[in-house]
Amino acid sequence: MFACIHLRGKLLTVHVRGYLQTKTNLYTAAFSTAYGITPTACQWRAICSPHRPEIIAGWGSLEQLPTEGTSCADYGVAVHALHVSTRYVRTGVLVKRAEPVLDVLFLKEIDGSNHVYERLGVGRIADGNLIKELHKSKDQVIQLI
Repeated sequence: MFACIHLRGKLLTVHVRGYLQTKTNLYTAAFSTAYGITPTACQWRAICSPHRPEIIAGWGSLEQLPTEGTSCADYGVAVHALHVSTRYVRTGVLVKRAEPVLDVLFLKEIDGSNHVYERLGVGRIADGNLIKELHKSKDQVIQLI
């Protein structure tokens, strides 16, 4: 027996790529997504838009990563990102701006006809274009198991 939660939110397909292995990549990912302290070592993966796979849009910490039927060649593994909350990172020296950073859950679709998903991990997205794509998508009601 298992429990599930019913949620309404915005889902977007993203690609999970390789691990962020260098200190520079970890620092950039942490700083751009308003993560407090730059980790010295972690299992963060690069998150990219399917439309712009060369741009690292954020990071993901995934405990489980599907491999069968979701591979995207050199572009990573396709998963769904569910927008959970928004935080802001302040940028600029003379002109201050607050750039949005999305907290997301990464999900795998279990049953498409009933909108059932399984949690794969968590992460953050800071790329403005990917954030715009997500905001354009319609709210969906899903079951998370």
